[in-house]
Amino acid sequence: MALEKGLFTFFYQPYFECQTLKIAGFEALVRIKENNRIIPPLEFIEFLENSPYLKEFETYTLYQNIE
Repeated sequence: MALEKGLFTFFYQPYFECQTLKIAGFEALVRIKENNRIIPPLEFIEFLENSPYLKEFETYTLYQNIE
């Protein structure tokens, strides 16, 4: 399982204030990286959202993005 193996990786995309073009924040985009392949959320997010692993993933996500 991707969660147990630590295969989730995050890409950070900035978003900007329209009037000033200053960075207003970032959003974390999650992917699974396995064997030099990047798996987009379209291939796993529905499964994850409907699985018993969602809460564990949410906790994992928070701790990964704090470090």
